[in-house]
Parts: sequence; structure tokens; C-alpha cells
Amino acid sequence: MRSIVKAGILLAGVGAMAACSSSSNDQPAAPVSLELATWWTQGAEVDALNALIAVHKQLHPDVIVKSVPSENQAALQTLVQSRLAGGNPPAAFQANLGGSALQWGPNAQSLNSIAGSWQSNFNQNVLDQLTFQGQLIGVPVALTRQNVAYWNIKVLGTITPLTKQIPTTIGEFNTWLTEVSAAGYTHPLCFGGKDAWVVAHVMFEDIVPSVVGKDVSKTFWSGNAASTDVLMPAFDFAKSIQKYLVSNWADMGMADGIDKVMAAETDISQQCLMTSMGDWGGAQLAGKNTPGTDFTGTGWPGMDGNTLVDFGGDTFVAAKGAANPQAVFDFFNTMASDQGQTAFAIKKGSMPARTISDTSGLSPLTQANAADLAKNNTLAGFKVIGSSNFSFDTLSTITQDFFKSGDSTAVIQYLKDNYSLLKQ
Repeated sequence: MRSIVKAGILLAGVGAMAACSSSSNDQPAAPVSLELATWWTQGAEVDALNALIAVHKQLHPDVIVKSVPSENQAALQTLVQSRLAGGNPPAAFQANLGGSALQWGPNAQSLNSIAGSWQSNFNQNVLDQLTFQGQLIGVPVALTRQNVAYWNIKVLGTITPLTKQIPTTIGEFNTWLTEVSAAGYTHPLCFGGKDAWVVAHVMFEDIVPSVVGKDVSKTFWSGNAASTDVLMPAFDFAKSIQKYLVSNWADMGMADGIDKVMAAETDISQQCLMTSMGDWGGAQLAGKNTPGTDFTGTGWPGMDGNTLVDFGGDTFVAAKGAANPQAVFDFFNTMASDQGQTAFAIKKGSMPARTISDTSGLSPLTQANAADLAKNNTLAGFKVIGSSNFSFDTLSTITQDFFKSGDSTAVIQYLKDNYSLLKQ
């Protein structure tokens, strides 16, 4: 608040000086205008952007930030490439952490000169995904926890005996599946498999790091694994749980797959008790159900029982050659600020990418995810670690086929044939 007051006093003082020395030929200075290119066009995403822009307007009332929306990520990439080639790039443009952002490295503006005041408030594992040849090129505005399991504790509380109502290790998870099946809940797992990316998300954000461990997962997606054989235990585990999926999993979209876990079934053999999706799934479930009473969210059961946070994130990259460079730096400082990140997180329902001073405005699930992230048992998501030269869309489609057929031959062969692309 002190900086806003000072800014107001300074502006008032400048205005008074200008009034004393003005002449009939003087014209008021035109406001500085910055463009922010984004593929966010609806709902909480736009609300979060507007909240961030409103904070910046408080701090810099003479600056106008204009949102420049694109239909999707591919359209935005084409726009930015065209604007860079024309010498008039937007001040900031959206990307995902990791390869999505780092591909812009040669055309990005270094933020090293301003990061000293806020860099220590961010997890270094996050900033590493935005550092190109030693230069920080953007600010993460939100983090998403990818590997969340949601449990129907409303029904689980009625099932006895259970060794553990919510398992934390792979061994406990296998025991849990056996016990709930014996109680008649023979298909207790669900997710929306209609979209290929959802299936790939479950496989590579949830199952792989949980079964083989975060270090093996990081080594693999960095392109440094000796062979794809290191992932075989994860594929074997995925095969073993496919028989526990609800019968219509492949026909459900992402949202329906999330809601399925709390849908009351007359046939308990099709009653889902656990679903798998990122932290946005918790926000969706909380709209109709009570967290802590009807459902709860935890990290995916893991090999050693420790809480692993597999994360991704939304970021904005600073474009090299954008007009009004000081105003651009000011805007990125706002993105990285306590005020900016808090306002954004409350509207979007995701974790702040930095440590914030007051978490009371965040949902209980978001606070729990942020607390787990702070423990530093973290792993960047597979797309974050992997090179953008690798076709994750193709991998997603093949993985979807694997879940339908139980035959991992094609997906393993694809990983072998294209593994070198992760190094490029």
C-alpha cells in the first residue's frame, strides 16, 4: 500500500509542476499502451487476467494494458511469430512453463535486471522452466498441481473393512482396489477418456511419476534415460488397473469424468470412488459438493508414500524489441508481485506461483496444494520438462489407444523412435 501512496503523491506533485509551467501549446502526454497476447477468452481465465490488469492500473494509472486474445495456443504462436517478424511484438505473450516458453528464448527479453527484488519468492524449480541460457525470460502467473486424486469419502466412509480409506503408496492402492472390489465396487476408478490429452495426463502426470519416481521421470523427459525400459513398471501398473475403470470411461469428456466420482449410482459395481485430474478438478467438484465431507483431494498414491507435486504452470514471456521497455518491466514486476499473484489466483482458482503474504482468500484445496508444493518434493510435468520438438499430441493419441486395448507396444515403440527429439 505504501508504494501506491507514494506513486499518488509523486503524480500529484508532477501534475502541480506541470500546471505551473504549462502554456496554451502544451498537450497532455498520451498514456502508454501495452499489449498482452493470450489464448484465454472466457470464464475464470479472463476474470483472472482482468484482476491482474486492475492491480497494475492501481500501481501505474498512466498505463493501459490491452488483452489481445487468440482462439487457441497455435493461433497465438502464429500471431507472435508474425508480430516479431514485423518488429512490433506485444509486450507480453502467454505460454506454458517449460518447452512452450523456452522455445521463444532467442526472441525473449531478459528480466534478470529486475528479478532480484522478487526472485527469492519463487520456487527455483519453477523459474528453471523459464530460464534460457541463464536469462529469466518471463514470469509464471499461476501453478497447477497436475497429479491430484479425488476420493468419494461420502461412500468410502460406508465401506468396511478397509485397511486404509485413502491409500498413500502404490502397495496400499493395490490393496484398496482389492478391498473395495470385494465389497462390490468393482469399477471404482474413473476419468474422462474421450479426449486423448486427458488419458496422456493420467498416464504421464500421475502414473509414471508415482510408480517409477520423480527422478526417473525427470531423467526420461529430459532425454537422458538409457532406454524407455525405465517406464515399463508404470505401463505394467496402468495395465493392472484398467479393469477397475468404470465401463463408460472412454465416452466421457474431461468434466464428466471429474463429476463421475460424485455421481450416485444405483449399480454399485459402476460407482466411481476415485478420479484423477489436476487441481482444477477440485474447483469443479466443490461447486456441487462439500470438500472434506463429500470428497477430498490428495496427491496420487506414490512409490514411497511421500507427497509428490507434479506441477505445470501458466506464464507470460517478455518479447524482445517491444516498445516502452520500462513500462514492460513495470508490468512484469506487477505479475511477480504479491498483490498481482494473489488477485490472479483468487479469480482463477489455481496456486500462486510465488509465496504470498495472505492465503486466506484461497480455497482450502488450493491452500493444501500450495503447502505440499512448499515442501519441495516437486517435479515439473512431463510436457514442461520435455522439448517442444516432441509431438505430445501424437503420444496422447497412442496412449489413449493403449488404455482401450491394454497393448502398450505402439506407445513404447513411439517413445523409442522419437526419443532423440527430447534433446533438441
